[in-house]
Amino acid sequence: MCIYLYMLLTRTLKKWNTFQMKVILDLWLVHTFYGESTVAESEGEDSSDEWFLEQTVSDNKAKEAVSCYGYGFANKATGLFRSHEAEMMEIVDIRNADLKDQEQRRREREVKELEDFNEDHYLADLMDPLSLLLNALKMAPPYLDSDINLTTEEEDYIISLPKKSYLVSKVQKKILSLTVVGLVYSWAYDRRVTEGDHCIESGWAIAKVCPVLSYFEDFEDLRFLLVACVRRSITYPMLRSWDLSLLTIKDTSSIFRKGKLAILKCLLKVRKLFMESDPRYILNQLYLDDLCVWIQFVKEEKIKLLADAIEKCEIKKSDMNLNLDELEYAAKLVAEEEREIGEMSKNLIKIKMEDSDDIDPEDIYLNLDELEYAANLVAEGEKREIDPEDSSLSSFYSTDSESD
Repeated sequence: MCIYLYMLLTRTLKKWNTFQMKVILDLWLVHTFYGESTVAESEGEDSSDEWFLEQTVSDNKAKEAVSCYGYGFANKATGLFRSHEAEMMEIVDIRNADLKDQEQRRREREVKELEDFNEDHYLADLMDPLSLLLNALKMAPPYLDSDINLTTEEEDYIISLPKKSYLVSKVQKKILSLTVVGLVYSWAYDRRVTEGDHCIESGWAIAKVCPVLSYFEDFEDLRFLLVACVRRSITYPMLRSWDLSLLTIKDTSSIFRKGKLAILKCLLKVRKLFMESDPRYILNQLYLDDLCVWIQFVKEEKIKLLADAIEKCEIKKSDMNLNLDELEYAAKLVAEEEREIGEMSKNLIKIKMEDSDDIDPEDIYLNLDELEYAANLVAEGEKREIDPEDSSLSSFYSTDSESD
């Protein structure tokens, strides 16, 4: 019966373009092999504002109900840190997650990020960016003006997944949706860093940037999630750029605006990278396998609302609690001072050359004392003409001709 319906549907869609046929057939296959999802939907009108509700826990009872010290899809997994301790220590940053509730995981993550944040690395990428970073910033968003199709390998994987249905609460639905946002953000960041050619380190980078995978932390507020993603993206990957992180948020919104097939494509790519990054295949069992099924039954209207919410979400440097504004201000002051010292050095050389026409420019050397003197002039704000005959300057010049 299924084969007959498939053939009939194929003939009916012959007049449609290839992309339309592909989308409908992909979704029909998923529907046929998985059946109807029993995802609980909230009543009443939906709004993009629902993604910005303050993330709080009212009492201890509610606190226990959120996670029960579990992790993975809908917090259904427990005990892995006892049975697979070595593997878990290799793929996640949190330790003994079975014994820690959500608040403890959040605090542990923030403390570790504060310890690991490298000011010199961040400022180096800001003040003297590598060509790799410049190329990453120039990349176009993913799936721009292109059809989105599943590969044969991806289709075979979708069909091979066990038939499941999910009954999740409104809170769990929000947590799962934001888990997907975190995964898509991490994939999009690595895509820019590797210029679309994911490498052997991509599995590590995606798991590291995504706070859900690194600390098994649940998020109920979109802004909290994006702050955590950006904070980790300027702390751990090879390229640590504020501008790159904000571009990645835009990429994430763009992917969600393309619909759930684009999101599914990203999740499948992440899953494949984890399969090639042993032992991160465990993350597939914890999250990706179920998310690849669950996301297909989320309403497109919900996804569009979430895309709007991501686009409207404003993240500031002060949200990072890493003193980024102060660091950048100090770095720019130092850079300006160095520039002024360089200009002063050129002026001193020019004065000496004008005073001695027979001196070769290559014979003029500026020593540290001279540069320090120039720096002091800048710092004191002295605005006077430097006299070439000034005795205080005579000892600063050393030329081969004078030594002869």
